Amino acid sequence: RNQMMADTLMIAGPGDLGDNLLIELRRVRLDVVAIDARVVEWGGRNRDVPLTADVRIRYRTSGDGLDRELGAIALVMGKYLQHFDMELTRFDVIFEGLGDRAMQRSLDAKGARGLYLRRIGLEDYLTEM
Repeated sequence: RNQMMADTLMIAGPGDLGDNLLIELRRVRLDVVAIDARVVEWGGRNRDVPLTADVRIRYRTSGDGLDRELGAIALVMGKYLQHFDMELTRFDVIFEGLGDRAMQRSLDAKGARGLYLRRIGLEDYLTEM
């Protein structure tokens, strides 16, 4: 939490969500390989408020801090979900570095929001996934 940016970067157009997540995840010291984050539904009078998004994050890990890394991803995503009152249709994380193949996990978006709001702890979040 201490390494996260205090403010939320604005999402006003295509590509902003992925760019913002990349900035924030690198700030919490994740070795991000790629982010595919697309807003699939916009709202607001000017169609500039993200309502629903599809997020896939690929990063490298040694496996030693996997719980911390997944928690950091959930916290950052939870921050954006809460700030924009956004929903996710998909929240997948792909991690490399644990053998020959990359591994994929779907994370719980509602739980990520709860983790960010301190309604649940990291251990509970990781257990519920």
